Amino acid sequence: MINYEQIAKSYQAGVNAVSEFTLSIAEGELLAIIGPSGCGKTTVLKMLNRLVEPTSGRILLNGEDIRTLDPIALRRNMGYVIQQVGLFPHMNILENITVVPDILGWPLEKQRIRAYELLELIDMNPSEFARRYPYQLSGGQQQRIGVLRALAADPAVILMDEPFGAVDPLTRTKLQQELKTLQTQLHKTILLVTHDIDEAFRLADRVLLMQGGRIVQLGRAAELLDHPATPFVREYVGGHRMQACL
Repeated sequence: MINYEQIAKSYQAGVNAVSEFTLSIAEGELLAIIGPSGCGKTTVLKMLNRLVEPTSGRILLNGEDIRTLDPIALRRNMGYVIQQVGLFPHMNILENITVVPDILGWPLEKQRIRAYELLELIDMNPSEFARRYPYQLSGGQQQRIGVLRALAADPAVILMDEPFGAVDPLTRTKLQQELKTLQTQLHKTILLVTHDIDEAFRLADRVLLMQGGRIVQLGRAAELLDHPATPFVREYVGGHRMQACL
């Protein structure tokens, strides 16, 4: 479904954020990208919705070069979840969830039905929460609404950049469980960027580890743990595994 072909991204100072990046993501797959700060993982994610343009190479979405697509239309057809949530404070929860469907011209009743369906999926009673405002929700509830907003227009692809990094550990675990349940039900193609190795291992079908703008290893969690491709993989994954054990 998604193919990165020899992607590179360089900046004026001669910094190579991403180099020789080639990757295929299957339809319905949840792929997690991990790695140290500055390794290029967020750049890889933002190139998919053209918030960042590659210096060379191309990205195909369903066989179509995304450079030929209107970037605004491309973004409206992808869900996007960020750490800061970004709910509009002057809009109630129903309005926040249906921002993209409204832009796309959905009838109001169709918008309401979709928002109510999504709220029910995560056990937030629509009659209780739809007319509330963001300030009336907890941080975890706001993050849930951010995920629902990304799902509202029923996009095939969801981009998630550290989506649960700003909440407490208990809430993060609950949100991860909810995402896993939603993915089982909805079968979206999800690209997840995270610093949390446990989160990546818990949620992803495959995990991609980056270093210095390059792919170091790609595989299932067990493969990275049991068969690290390089000493860096062994140290990075094994060190975090040891911390988790402690």
